[in-house]
Amino acid sequence: ILTDFDLFRTTTLADGSFSVPDLPTVDGDLFATVSILIGGFRVTGEAAQALAPVPGGITDFGDIFLGGGAPCDPCGVAGR
Repeated sequence: ILTDFDLFRTTTLADGSFSVPDLPTVDGDLFATVSILIGGFRVTGEAAQALAPVPGGITDFGDIFLGGGAPCDPCGVAGR
């Protein structure tokens, strides 16, 4: 997760979901990018849009797809 001032990294769970607790809500909108190594190649994706953080709540980016933006197996990553 990227803010205007900081970068926050995490690792997904086995089901592809992830969370990043305690993000600041005063640094502006949040941008989510994901990447994975598949067969030695890095595949990346990003959320469809930046979102305003939800103070004391959950900012849900929904599904983030890697590669060309179409669902694929094992490329689908749910970011919540």
